Amino acid sequence: MMEGRIYHVAKSGNDRNPGTQERPFLTIQKAADMAEAGDCAVVHQGEYREWVKPRNGGLSCGCPVTCQAALGHGDVEHSLYLQNRKRF
Repeated sequence: MMEGRIYHVAKSGNDRNPGTQERPFLTIQKAADMAEAGDCAVVHQGEYREWVKPRNGGLSCGCPVTCQAALGHGDVEHSLYLQNRKRF
């Protein structure tokens, strides 16, 4: 499996940030816009109500673009609505 970049999303973030843990994005959509095959969006605690339309999909089942709750933040509430059946 290819290792890619990790983008962080938090309610305290800003979509003009670089998406690092120290300077996260505000929206899952921003992470979806930046992510390419092998990348991961780590979503921190909060409620995210948004439609997500990934710009890129994964190369294969072995190299998807993924989205997951941050460790210790299992109470993240999010729903991903996918357009064009791209895997995010």
